Amino acid sequence: MNRLAHHNVTMPAELAKTIAEKDEETIRLEHEAAAVANAKEHYDKDDLIQFHELLLSKPLVRACSEMEYEHPTVIQRMAVPAVLEGHDILAHSVTGSGKTAAYLLPIMQKYLRLRQTSNLEMGKLRYLILQPTRELAAQSHAMLQSLSKYMPQNFNTCAIFGGSSLRDQKR
Repeated sequence: MNRLAHHNVTMPAELAKTIAEKDEETIRLEHEAAAVANAKEHYDKDDLIQFHELLLSKPLVRACSEMEYEHPTVIQRMAVPAVLEGHDILAHSVTGSGKTAAYLLPIMQKYLRLRQTSNLEMGKLRYLILQPTRELAAQSHAMLQSLSKYMPQNFNTCAIFGGSSLRDQKR
């Protein structure tokens, strides 16, 4: 019998070996699949609204629709208007609840509003999003690219990772 120290659980050696050999990527994918399966729990079923009701521009609503986002999740419904009104937010929620879109959508909406109302040279407008891991940075960047499908052509994005050649990342 093996003892898992962090759980103080005794199990057959065969099962312990199977668990130890399980690929981390498989574990991560299983976790993400379970989170997606439970994502419907992140909607307030008594108060479903549409993305346009968050006062998002047509390019963003269209991108959400094409990504098969039917309704904003609870965290999106709460965060997007607050950020658009200029408030800082601190929020946490489980995987699959829509946090990434909850902060990307208002950033993109602010960009569109500023672009319509300002003579500001758009090349000078910058947003920097810091992520604690490469995986999260890549995930956020992929979401940003999907949401920006109908944004103006001069809306540029990039993901830069520490520990990698900057020259290779510029390509």
